[in-house]
Amino acid sequence: MAYQNSEMSISRWVKTGIAVVLWCLSGSLSATFAESEQPAPLNELYIQGRELIEGWDGDVKKLDAAEVLFRQLLDRDQRFAPAYAGLAEVALQRGYVNYGNFQKAAFEKSFQLIEQALAADPQNAIVYQTRGSIKLKQHDRAGARQDAERALALDPAWAYTHRLLAGIASDEGNWTEAVAQYHRAMELADGQPEFVTTIHGTLAALYRSQKKYEDAEKEYRTVLVARPDSPWAWINFCEFLLDKPDVDGAIAACEHSLSLGNSGMGRYLMAQAYAQKGHNLFWSARDEQAARPWLEKALTFSPLHDALYTLGVYWKRAAARSPTEQEFGTSKALALKYFQAALTVDPKSPLAAKEAHATGQLTWQKKQP
Repeated sequence: MAYQNSEMSISRWVKTGIAVVLWCLSGSLSATFAESEQPAPLNELYIQGRELIEGWDGDVKKLDAAEVLFRQLLDRDQRFAPAYAGLAEVALQRGYVNYGNFQKAAFEKSFQLIEQALAADPQNAIVYQTRGSIKLKQHDRAGARQDAERALALDPAWAYTHRLLAGIASDEGNWTEAVAQYHRAMELADGQPEFVTTIHGTLAALYRSQKKYEDAEKEYRTVLVARPDSPWAWINFCEFLLDKPDVDGAIAACEHSLSLGNSGMGRYLMAQAYAQKGHNLFWSARDEQAARPWLEKALTFSPLHDALYTLGVYWKRAAARSPTEQEFGTSKALALKYFQAALTVDPKSPLAAKEAHATGQLTWQKKQP
């Protein structure tokens, strides 16, 4: 059968130009199978499901569509092992928390589905690669490598296995090997644009961690070309530009990400970008008046300690030069408000505590003409 391992590798079943599965998203998958006189090969449909997972950016509809597709594949053949592996991937993604963390129950469900896959076909490269990828997310590098080597032996041209090997190498700090394996995976990914785009994003993060900013920016921009309407693509680019640093570019990227979709991370990075702009103006350019609106704008998105502290310093200085007792009182009160807010965010902040105490000791002194 087409899905079993043979001399022809799995990747060669994948034809170029796989489109986003709109018929799946619209719920027409069952009708497609019923009306088609020549149903698409199971492996092609599996790849389409994987593409939906690769393109997942928090939209649960894509996971729903992928799950429907994998279950329909099992309706056609209960022993089609990659469908169980695909369902394992969906189950894991549904349990995503943040920053590569997943719910424990999601891992348990994924491994249960992998056991079903192995029962259906114990010699399937996709199944071992998928289990290895799940193990790597559990930080089980040895287990992940064992499964990757088994998958590679069964099908050396399965692109996802090379991505798994790249992830293992990256975890080990072997950047050269990681980059080589990522590029090998892209070479083998015939007709899988979402998979390739995801790898570009991974390479961007890898180059960023090595402070190879030129290479990183090239990869980030490649992702943006492929996913111009993805708020997360713009969020990742914003975070990179803050690190680079290119504050004005980060502000533009964050603003664009929020125009595409409101998210907690997007708002947090927007606050970071505005706060950094204000920080640079206040402390480096010594332009306090220009800094203030940027710092205040940052606080409309997130109560950042640095923005609160700097505004406290702004109003403390304003109090010291106030021409009237009333203005002094207003500025002192605002300074104390911001320093106390900074201490609420970070109770152990020595600078905020010191400045709050010093501000509390300030007294009005009439300025000499």
